[in-house]
Amino acid sequence: MPEDTTALPNLFTMSQGCIRLLMLKQHLKELYRFTDSKIHCYSPTEQAKVWDNLFTKKQR
Repeated sequence: MPEDTTALPNLFTMSQGCIRLLMLKQHLKELYRFTDSKIHCYSPTEQAKVWDNLFTKKQR
């Protein structure tokens, strides 16, 4: 443990936010069948391509 622990509560709060975002990412990957390669190649500034498939929700 570090001697000065005043920053620890703030770090715990920030880490919980990161964990929630990672859980949301995993949920969306499973729900819409995203792959890691598709996510990695995504560019928000790039125009949508006509031949790209629309997102389909996973059937339960």
